[in-house]
Amino acid sequence: FLRVSSMRNKRNKFRFLLAVSILSQTLSAQAPTIDSVSSSSANGIYASWNKLNQEFVRGAVDSVINITIYFSEAVYLSDGILKIWLKVGPTSRNVDIDVLSGLGSASTSYTVQNGDFTSDLSVSSVSLVGDGATLKDSDGNMISGYSIPDGGNFSDLKDIMLDGKPPSAPTGVTASAEDETALVSWNKSAETDVGTERQDPKKPAYYVYGRAIGQEASTIAKTILSADITSTLDDPITGLTNDLEYCYKVTAIDTLGNESEASDEICVTPFHPPEAGTILDGLSLSDSIDHRWTNSSAKIFATWDKFGDDQYADPTNYPTYEYCVGLNAMNDIRDWIYIGLDTTVRVTGLDLVEGYTYKISVRGTDVTAKSDTTTTDGITIDLTPPEIGTVTDGLSTDLTFTNDTDSLAANWSDFVDSLSGTEYYRYTVSDTAGLAEEAEWDTTSNTSVTQYSTSRHGNSYFFSVTAVDSAGNISDISTSNGVTTDSIPPLPGIVQDGLTVDTPYGPLALFLKELDWTTDSTSLAAIWREFSDDLSGLDTFQYAIGTAAGDSDVIAWTGTGTDTSFTRRDLSLLDATTYYISVRAFDIAGNRSSSASSSGVTVDLTPPSILDISPNSTSFVKLTDTTKLQIAFSEEIDIMTTVIVSQLGDSVNFFISDSGDTAILHLLPPLISLDTLKIQLKNITDLRGLVRDSLTYEYYTGLLADFNEDLEVDVSDMTSFISQWPGIDIGPVSGTIPHFKPEMDGTTDLRDAMAFSRMWRWSRERSDSLFRFYLSLGNDLIMERDDRTLALQVPEGTASARIALRTTGANGRIHHLAQDGVTADGIILTHSSTEDNIFLLTVGYFLERRDRVLSFALPQADELAPIEISYIFYSKRSDIILMGTRDVSTPLIPNEFALYQNYPNPFKPLTTIMYDLPQGADVEIIIYDVLGRRVRTLVNQHVSAGYHSAVWDGKSESGNLAGSGIYFCQMRGGSYIKLQRMILLR
Repeated sequence: FLRVSSMRNKRNKFRFLLAVSILSQTLSAQAPTIDSVSSSSANGIYASWNKLNQEFVRGAVDSVINITIYFSEAVYLSDGILKIWLKVGPTSRNVDIDVLSGLGSASTSYTVQNGDFTSDLSVSSVSLVGDGATLKDSDGNMISGYSIPDGGNFSDLKDIMLDGKPPSAPTGVTASAEDETALVSWNKSAETDVGTERQDPKKPAYYVYGRAIGQEASTIAKTILSADITSTLDDPITGLTNDLEYCYKVTAIDTLGNESEASDEICVTPFHPPEAGTILDGLSLSDSIDHRWTNSSAKIFATWDKFGDDQYADPTNYPTYEYCVGLNAMNDIRDWIYIGLDTTVRVTGLDLVEGYTYKISVRGTDVTAKSDTTTTDGITIDLTPPEIGTVTDGLSTDLTFTNDTDSLAANWSDFVDSLSGTEYYRYTVSDTAGLAEEAEWDTTSNTSVTQYSTSRHGNSYFFSVTAVDSAGNISDISTSNGVTTDSIPPLPGIVQDGLTVDTPYGPLALFLKELDWTTDSTSLAAIWREFSDDLSGLDTFQYAIGTAAGDSDVIAWTGTGTDTSFTRRDLSLLDATTYYISVRAFDIAGNRSSSASSSGVTVDLTPPSILDISPNSTSFVKLTDTTKLQIAFSEEIDIMTTVIVSQLGDSVNFFISDSGDTAILHLLPPLISLDTLKIQLKNITDLRGLVRDSLTYEYYTGLLADFNEDLEVDVSDMTSFISQWPGIDIGPVSGTIPHFKPEMDGTTDLRDAMAFSRMWRWSRERSDSLFRFYLSLGNDLIMERDDRTLALQVPEGTASARIALRTTGANGRIHHLAQDGVTADGIILTHSSTEDNIFLLTVGYFLERRDRVLSFALPQADELAPIEISYIFYSKRSDIILMGTRDVSTPLIPNEFALYQNYPNPFKPLTTIMYDLPQGADVEIIIYDVLGRRVRTLVNQHVSAGYHSAVWDGKSESGNLAGSGIYFCQMRGGSYIKLQRMILLR
């Protein structure tokens, strides 16, 4: 236990004693004892309940402290109360426990009260109260004693401090009153905890209570004041009623919210004195004008606001007034005179001296006998009018003429008033030099004026002015010498580009012929005449230079004074640009004429250039027709030399026609096929003598018989040739292929056809696309085949055709069974490629004939070797009649009739319908819609045996697009009938 008493930590002491107690109970059965009295409340300072704020003002957990007593074992309380006595300052307080039923501890609480004060709360004693009261353990052992062991007292285990002691009442309370306010002051409290950490307005240091005399005795004003207190408080109480007595007392609040007794009560009465308001020299306050000067020596005036700003509730309490007059706020001119409630005074019958300043003083006295005095700032006597000045027409220099018909202006000077100074001016305008005294006058404080009124051309107008000084004295009248209105501008004249030319008789103005172009990029000049003005006369001129008549985008308007010409040598003029010189005149009145412009001078600094040649060099020069090359120059050409050189040494005939800045070069036929022409344009000279160096252009002649200019002679060219027959002339030819030169003889015969044939064969020898794949278009090509031959029926209306056959593994070559070459019927041209086993046939028919058949001998081939055919047939209008690509490897005879599903399906926009015929038959293929209406007939003719197809492009018989939906394709062939469903999408 000596060890226990030396422990400094209260919590450790408690834990040790509790362990010893438990151990002692285990070792022997003894009577219960008190181990300790402690608390679960936090350490800190606890205050009593604040009766003013109704809240705890300290930041502690609460002001109720938990008290817990611990026993050595579980105990039972019966027929009594266990009291725990606390040391809380000069007195002891107790808390009671009336229930203990088999527990080793019991708790109660203590509420801090006013007057409690201790730095370390402790327990003075524990006692059991009640007749027959017992406190014993479960074995019936009575408690051996109520003493608290060392180290187990409340003060040993907790650091709880109490402060329920209020501060002393404030002393030295005083009060003073003003208008609707009262100021309360007191001495700072002697307690050090008053005002500490009280910056939060919700935690005040002092309360001030107030009441109004004559009202119920209650707190009518409570002011929470700042805690930063020195000795007095300068924080007035506002919103009070004047002439009503108020009484105040003060309490102090310490840091824990304990409030002191109230101080002695102090009473004050707010009041409103008769405060002087504004006073002015003059008879009105409404215009807020304080007169400083007067031109009367016998009378002066003053007016003022009612004293006190009408704050008196009873009009009988208004102050009454007296006034006096004197120099320097004295009554040396007129002594104090009573005027009652009047707030204006007219002082007459005086004999005042010019140059002196006189003041009126007013004093007001209310029912409290309090008074206030106010004095005007004085009014000075001025009896002399200003001296007359000089009036000038215009706002600066004296105008003789003006062009403004809406306003007239004048300025003046030298009106002088040596005493009060000029206050304003009066002015009027007349169309006569004399002026009646009864004229209507306008006023201004400026020394110039603009009068907005209508004036007439040719009339003269005069300004009259008088000056008025600050005292109201008016000067004599001063009148201007007049200004005449000239509102009509000068008439424009003639402006000419250029100046003069030297002659044997001296410089002569170039009025007969203007300069219309120049090669000088730095200079322009002009001369003008015949500008005029009938009234005020011409004064000055301005010129401008622009890229359009009247414009000033090059040189802004620039004055020349009275000069009627100019020369500029500081310009940067642009080539191929026309510049116009514009001139305008001003008359003396300032009217500006409309501008007159020259006819313009164009700057030419560069030689001519070619802007465009049409057609360009990507187009072929025609061999048998005249080719026209249109050459557009940048300007009109005076001289040009043209040389044309042929790469193949041919002489080229041509001629040139021109019109201004455009020349047309006519290249005359005939020309050599696939020739290169170098066209040289030399010595291109414009009208100013500027010369462009030589320019060279290369053009290429076309390929003979290549009508579509794709540098290949093929079936499309055959179609063009046939369609022009017999109106085409390309032969005979001379030279070597392909550089033939057509020597047209004016007739169409076999020599023209031979020329085409030779060019076709030459073109085929260089072609790498003898076999071409064609998509199916039109009805199926009618053909028959056996083991050794293939026969094709030429569609009706065919003008030309291209057929290519290709095979592999053949023993021999494919060849055409008819005669090749040119006949009266047409042209048959063939070409074979042994390397690729391709046979090409191109035909053209001069005459239209039915039932034409093209027959081919087929080589003996292995059964598996394929034979393909591609074909295209053209009409004379170059429309495709029929085209396609197909395999003709085996005899084209199927075993039975068949109609296959179209492909693709659904489709957009084309679909192919395939069908088989084991024998020739009359075939009908018709498209129906879902209502059974006929939409389109695709096939209606006799068709030979074989594999066939038809194409529907989604159009009706009339050529209109069919709508999206389901359609049916029906085939009839002999006794065979079949229907297939198709879907068209858009």
